Amino acid sequence: MSTPPPASATPVASGTAIPSCSAAELAAHMAQQELPSFGLVLQELLRVTSSRTASGHQVAETILHDPGLTARVVRAANAAYLGLSKVSTVSRAVAVLGINGIRTLAVSALVFETLGDGPARHRPRLQRALARALHIAVQARDIEYRMSHDRERAEQRATEAMLAAVGELAFWSFGGLCAERLEQALARGLPAERAEVEVLGTSLRRLGDFLLDEWGLSHFTTPSHPVELAQQIEAAVQAGWDSAAARRAVAAVAAEFDANEEDTRRCLEHNAEEGRALAVAMGTPEVAQLIPIAPPEPARPEPPEAEVAAPPEPTAIVWRDVTRVLTEMTTLASQRQDLPLLFDACLEGLHRAAGFDRTVLCLYTPQRDRLQARMAVGRSLGDWRTQWQMAAGPAVMALLQPGAIHHFDDARPPPVAVRSCSQSADGLLAALTVDGKVIGFIYADNQPSRRRLDEEMAEAFRSFALQADVVIRALPKSASG
Repeated sequence: MSTPPPASATPVASGTAIPSCSAAELAAHMAQQELPSFGLVLQELLRVTSSRTASGHQVAETILHDPGLTARVVRAANAAYLGLSKVSTVSRAVAVLGINGIRTLAVSALVFETLGDGPARHRPRLQRALARALHIAVQARDIEYRMSHDRERAEQRATEAMLAAVGELAFWSFGGLCAERLEQALARGLPAERAEVEVLGTSLRRLGDFLLDEWGLSHFTTPSHPVELAQQIEAAVQAGWDSAAARRAVAAVAAEFDANEEDTRRCLEHNAEEGRALAVAMGTPEVAQLIPIAPPEPARPEPPEAEVAAPPEPTAIVWRDVTRVLTEMTTLASQRQDLPLLFDACLEGLHRAAGFDRTVLCLYTPQRDRLQARMAVGRSLGDWRTQWQMAAGPAVMALLQPGAIHHFDDARPPPVAVRSCSQSADGLLAALTVDGKVIGFIYADNQPSRRRLDEEMAEAFRSFALQADVVIRALPKSASG
């Protein structure tokens, strides 16, 4: 696959004068003179992440071609979706977030990298536009998902919101004299919509449409109801989350879901906080401060020491996150992705969403006489992964039957070979099968924290194991062989 040249992280001064402040001519000038590399990378990102046949490795390759973009994507992956905090490579980000999720982050990172550092005179407007775009994107993603329960459509809405901001961001970065004229019109007190029409003959949003037309990407910005609702939320909360405008906007969103307004507001506030976290991860903490969040609740007085209850045991299962990861694993099958990405997503899901302290994937060697660890995820791993080396003796082979899932405890102890590797009597193990042939197993336990493996955790483990089996069976032999 040919990969486009990286987009420049710094606005490039053009030697060609901007022909006029006509939006169409200005867009053509920007696309051809100021942002050709940005357009190529954006085209390739959207092409590969929208392809049903592209692999996770192809997506990663496109991102990795630009070191600045790579760094921002990895940092953003750690900030996205609370609970994911060990994403250190683009490949792992693809595995954890899925191709749809990584598209939103990659497009956002590319926008921040290329359009986020314009002339100092216009930088406050650029920063406000970036904050607005990111806030609308996270709100639109959540609103769409609540409406459709379709993760792919939710990510499309977020990408749509980011692309809708390209015109405004490009204008304040590369608009030159046209940007100066609009700055002067705004300084005279003209409303933004009127000032934009006076200078450009149309709106900055329409300028963005012209730009995307130049790059052949206009079909990615079809207006949608979730984005419109998100725009209303973003505009309303500029006056504060307790303002009358914000209350009306929250009520409108709650009515869409037939939901409680208080619960809806909490969800929308959480989205705003996620937007701030993403802005910080993009390397722009000053942009994060421009996304309004609700004021913290007043601190409650501490009870007397004698009345302080013991801290509860950590919650093991976050079923919303379990469902999200299982959905992403299904997407791997529908998009014909690579088997390593499936295993990575499964292990990350067991640890991050299902709450297991640690989990490991072991596969047969080519000679099928031994099993050894290929990847491990979790806390307090140390040299735990290297301990997983065992001969494929009769007891182990009897354990690894197609479809087998085992729950070990004191009453049902694991075989000696498994116990010697795990150093735990309590654990869960599932055989992995390709074309009717066992290729290895996934194991998980809570040995570091000594938390008990209850039936709820066992059910989550079974869900992941069964979903992995379904996805493996759906993959073509070239991916699963």
